[in-house]
Amino acid sequence: MKTHSLKASIVVFALAASHVAHASPTPLAPIAAPAARDLDALVAKARVANPESFRAVAKLRDELPTLGRKARSGKVNVRAMLVAQGKAALPAVLAELREGPEATPGGWLAPTITSWNVGLLETAGHWGDPIAVPVLEAAALHPKANPEVVAAAVRGLGMLATDDAAKRIEGIFDAQASMRARLAPAVGSCRRLVTARFLVTRFDGARGAEASALAEGLGQVASAWAWKTPELEKRGEGNDVRRAAFEALLGRYGAADASLRTSIVDALWLVDLPNGPALARAASAKTPAAAAVFEDLAKKLEKSPLRR
Repeated sequence: MKTHSLKASIVVFALAASHVAHASPTPLAPIAAPAARDLDALVAKARVANPESFRAVAKLRDELPTLGRKARSGKVNVRAMLVAQGKAALPAVLAELREGPEATPGGWLAPTITSWNVGLLETAGHWGDPIAVPVLEAAALHPKANPEVVAAAVRGLGMLATDDAAKRIEGIFDAQASMRARLAPAVGSCRRLVTARFLVTRFDGARGAEASALAEGLGQVASAWAWKTPELEKRGEGNDVRRAAFEALLGRYGAADASLRTSIVDALWLVDLPNGPALARAASAKTPAAAAVFEDLAKKLEKSPLRR
C-alpha cells in the first residue's frame, strides 16, 4: 500500500514539474504614445502617493507560486485577492501588466501564470476606470496572446460598459478570428444594447462551435440576473437587450442541430424572458412543421431553473 502511495506521489510531482515555467508578463501590442504617457504618469504619481499598494501587489505576486502549488489545478483566484485591496491597487495592477513582473525565485506552474495574468486583466477593468482601456486592448490584440488572456482582457473591457469599450471589443472579436469560439462568451460581459446587437449579427449564419459560443455570449449579455442588479438596471437597456437576444436565439432554434439547440436552451434560460414560453408557442404556430419542436422548447422554458 505504501509503495502504491509513493508511486502516486511521484506521478503527481512529475506532472506538476512538467508544467513549471518562469513567471511571464502578459504580452502587449503597442500602446499609442499619448495613452502610454498618461499610464506612465499615473503609475509614477501613485508610486509616490501610495507605495504600499505596489508592495501589496508585489507581495501577492511573490506568494502566488506557493499558492498555485497548494491549489488542486494550479489555478488561483487572483482577481478576488487584488479587488480586495481596493481601487488604490489599480496603478500597481496596470504597472504589472505594462512592465511585467520582477524576477521571482523558483518556477511557476503554467496555470498559475495564466491565473496571474487573467486576474490582473479582470481587475484592471473591475473599477470601470477608462485609464485601463489601452492596456486591456493591447493585451487582447497581441498576436501571440493566450486565448484565456485575450478573453480576460475582453471581460475587463466589458466591465467598463462604455460605447468606446463596446466598439473596441467588436474590433478585437473580428481581429482575433481564430479565437472567436473562445471569445464570444467574454464579449457578452459588456452588457450594452450595442453589444447585444453585435452578437446577434454575428450569430446569424454562424456555424459549429462558434455558433454555440455566440449563443452563450447572447445568454451572458442578456442575463436576467445581471440586468436585475441596481447598477445595470439604471441603464434602462435591459428589456431591449433581453428581447433582442431572445428573438435571435429563438429564430435559430427550429433549424439548429442538437448541439446548438442545447446551447440555445441554456442561453434562453439565462435570458429568462417572462413571456418566453408563449413566444416559443407562437413560433410553433408560424412553422407547423416544427410545432412539436417549439412546444418542447416552451416546456423547457417553463421548467427553467430560474423559475423554480
